[in-house]
Amino acid sequence: MTKQISEACLRKVAREELEILEGMINYAERMIREGDLAYRGMKRNAYGKALVIERENGGGATFRLGMDPLVYPKASSGYATPHSPVGRLCAVAGMGFEGYSKAWGDYQVTEARQFRRHNFEELEQHARNFLAMGVENAGGQGNVMDLRAFLGKVIAAADQVVRKSPAVSSKQPSRSEEVQKPVATVAPVGRVKVDPTAPANGEAKIPEISLGIEVSTGNTLSESAPASNEPLESSSVPAAPVLQILDDDEEEGSSLPIADVDDLDDDVGGELTERMSLDEHFFLNRTLNQDKIISRAPVGPMWVEGVAGSGKTSAALGRTKMLCDFNSNEVTDRETFRSILGDDFDYWEGEFAGKFSQDGSVGFVRTAELIQYLKETCSRLGMPGLPVLEYHELRSRLRSYRHLESSGSSGKRFKHSSDEGHSLTTTLAWLNAARLALARVIAVDLRERLVEVESEHLQRFTAHQRSLFAAARQGLEAGVDELAQELLSPLAAERSLYRLAARLLEKIQSLAQRILGPVTLSIHLGGHIAYGEGVPELAQRLAELPVDLFQQPNQVFVLYRAGAAEGGEALPCVSSSRYQFLSADNQPLSFNAALQASLEGASVRVLLPSLASGDGYEARFMPVNELFIPLGTPRSLLYLEGGALKWLKVGSGVGSQVLSDEDEQARTSVRKIFQQVALDRLAKPLKNFAGLYAKALYEYADSFPDAAIAWQVLERLEEQRLSDSDIDLLLCLAHDLSAGVTAKLPASLREAPFYQSVFVDEVQDFSEQQIYLMTSQADPRYSAITVVGDRSQQLLRNEEMHIANCFPIGTRPELVVLDENLRQKGQPDLAALSAVLRQLFKRGADTDVQQLDAALVHDQVSEQGAYTLRGFALRDEEYKYLCELIAAIPENKSVAVVLPDQKTARALHYLCAQVLEGSFRKMSVSEQIDLSKKYLVHFTSVLHVKGLEFDVVLLPMVDQYDLGQPVFRNRLYVGCTRARQRLVMSRLRVS
Repeated sequence: MTKQISEACLRKVAREELEILEGMINYAERMIREGDLAYRGMKRNAYGKALVIERENGGGATFRLGMDPLVYPKASSGYATPHSPVGRLCAVAGMGFEGYSKAWGDYQVTEARQFRRHNFEELEQHARNFLAMGVENAGGQGNVMDLRAFLGKVIAAADQVVRKSPAVSSKQPSRSEEVQKPVATVAPVGRVKVDPTAPANGEAKIPEISLGIEVSTGNTLSESAPASNEPLESSSVPAAPVLQILDDDEEEGSSLPIADVDDLDDDVGGELTERMSLDEHFFLNRTLNQDKIISRAPVGPMWVEGVAGSGKTSAALGRTKMLCDFNSNEVTDRETFRSILGDDFDYWEGEFAGKFSQDGSVGFVRTAELIQYLKETCSRLGMPGLPVLEYHELRSRLRSYRHLESSGSSGKRFKHSSDEGHSLTTTLAWLNAARLALARVIAVDLRERLVEVESEHLQRFTAHQRSLFAAARQGLEAGVDELAQELLSPLAAERSLYRLAARLLEKIQSLAQRILGPVTLSIHLGGHIAYGEGVPELAQRLAELPVDLFQQPNQVFVLYRAGAAEGGEALPCVSSSRYQFLSADNQPLSFNAALQASLEGASVRVLLPSLASGDGYEARFMPVNELFIPLGTPRSLLYLEGGALKWLKVGSGVGSQVLSDEDEQARTSVRKIFQQVALDRLAKPLKNFAGLYAKALYEYADSFPDAAIAWQVLERLEEQRLSDSDIDLLLCLAHDLSAGVTAKLPASLREAPFYQSVFVDEVQDFSEQQIYLMTSQADPRYSAITVVGDRSQQLLRNEEMHIANCFPIGTRPELVVLDENLRQKGQPDLAALSAVLRQLFKRGADTDVQQLDAALVHDQVSEQGAYTLRGFALRDEEYKYLCELIAAIPENKSVAVVLPDQKTARALHYLCAQVLEGSFRKMSVSEQIDLSKKYLVHFTSVLHVKGLEFDVVLLPMVDQYDLGQPVFRNRLYVGCTRARQRLVMSRLRVS
């Protein structure tokens, strides 16, 4: 039996904590009055844990861990926030915890204290009090309920002892007699000092209290008086003696109330220890493995797999709280952080402070059963604004956002299909096949649609503008061809469509900016166009044109590119390669010989094929990289067109100029027209997600994992019907296609708004595509994703899942395993049974079904009675047994009767309701949020109890679970692991 801490020790601790609490609540109320309403959280939660730590450097210190990231400046209180180095340590440390740090040296926790506040409804009245306190130190353990009442009871008990003491004699008073004098003496009316601290009858002295407890002549207690460390004062005006009427019956029972209160405290104290393993106290008392989840640095996804009852859901919520609470006040410099915690804890960089919020984060669950439970937990954790959504809410919102009903090629609207479809179509393998098939379809479509990139406004363009439009279209053709090659030969299936719309948009916008932009320089030379975003680029492009340039009417520019290596031969440009060169004595010269002669000062003449001239023209050799010099000088270059020379003119922003005959309200330009036409013809058709999918199924059905199933899906799409599995797939494809698009394209082709952080509960009960879609809702800048689950609790399908591959493209999750069953920790028999079942039910082809059946055939009773298994010859006998059990279970215990399916749950509820008519025990067929009603006996299916727990679980009809299938083994495991205190299984005997 656990050793109990002395009452004197508990009184001392209670007094100390209430004094700290008094100061904290006073500060919180002051901040609230000044307008900082966030301090309502501090007033509500105060702190939930205190540790006394003996340190090699610095001696002993008491630290108190709160739930909120709020500043309390009184250093002597030892208050620590969750993100502070001390707070991070306190969250994982308990009694006896030892460690070493640079700042503290060797240290050890010598006392741990746990606290519970009053319920919200009672909090305003009891803000300066704790509902319960648990203390553990080397002397043992102890629990106290209602700290102020506990201290008040001690004073009342001591006062009662004083009242019963004999009258004071005239002799020299003994130590015990000294205490009686001020109490026995009639107190004068007026104000005199009354010292409540003197010891009584050799017992420990009544504690010094500065908690607002007022001592009156009637020895009543009040919580409304002001706090003080000074002896309390009483009235100094003489008063009449207090006369008492003694009654034998009253006198006999005068000490009974104290004994009754003590007994009650012990009983409720046991409940305190049990409750402290649940709800928000999990956040303040976590194992090191759980802390790896909760306190992990913000960046990157995480997958938490844990046995039933391991607290994985609580850990996911705790991580979300850490993210949402991290603000600038919580930032600690790295050196200080490491000096206390070393390298075993993740350091949070200041750049993440304030990046996450409750309303900007989200939690996803498969069905509504868990929503109310999770929302209540979030509220207790100080996150009442955190959205917790069913998956179908996300599906519905995104379906509307993507306009899937109108995303076919025919223009007709789709209707919903109740067809569940084949489970294969919900896998990543099917999604990857669809990605590759769509990529091939889109590659062909893009090339075919290029011919449609023309404009009805061409006749309104100038020749210069038409040349620029043609250059932009030519560049687009090259860009689309490059995209098509990427689509046909992707590096990986999952990347084949990723950011396709964004890549296409980038190419269109880049061409429009580079060729038709407002700062683009361009030269129109007959049928040729040169452009550039600056004179040097323009010069390079001009040199690539077959145009004859003159500096003077008798002097031709001969452009060349210098050799790459020193001494290497120069290369003539396009125009220069057509020329013939003559020396001063009319001898033909090669290009390099002519260049060398010119560099040496000799005269070189050039013959142009476009002009008949016997003598030729003077050659002026110029490297291309120097052409920008004359090009940047007005009227310094001439070009030959139609046998005549014209001044070369450089236009600026010609593609962005408003068309000349455009009215004021419809102002447009070549650039705008090009962008709009390219987007309309190439990018916007990508929003026809269903149409593209149908075309991919039709043309490439054999490339899907099962061609027959592909044809079934196509038939449904051709009937203008979309099943839920079709919608999930189309939303995944739409996410890939639209990634990176924030503007310019229709809303359905833009990225959906991201959440700052995402957590997914019971991840194994979603499809692989659903997991991908949910995790992809997290902002890719941080990928703050936490998914939790247990593949041994996979209830809906037998196929093995590949969860690690279901995260956003380009990310891989960190896997954290929780293998401690905290739910059944107080019942070792139950925990051992759950562990055995998990091992027996382990998925795999070598599972021995006969061994499983044999293990669940014979009647069993655990050593401590925590679980039983009984067999019956008839089902009616089993039902009668269940009714007897339900009638005998105390009403303060939460109970669930877990059946293989909901139809059976309804039938059994009807039977039990008739048999137990007149019983005060309320029963209900429960599904969804009904399971939160703890006073009911819940008749429900195993599918509706995932993530929940009950004091007592009745698990009848065990023989109805087909243990040859993994999904039914998992269901039985889930049912067994819902019990916290007692599990009762029953079945028909095998004949």
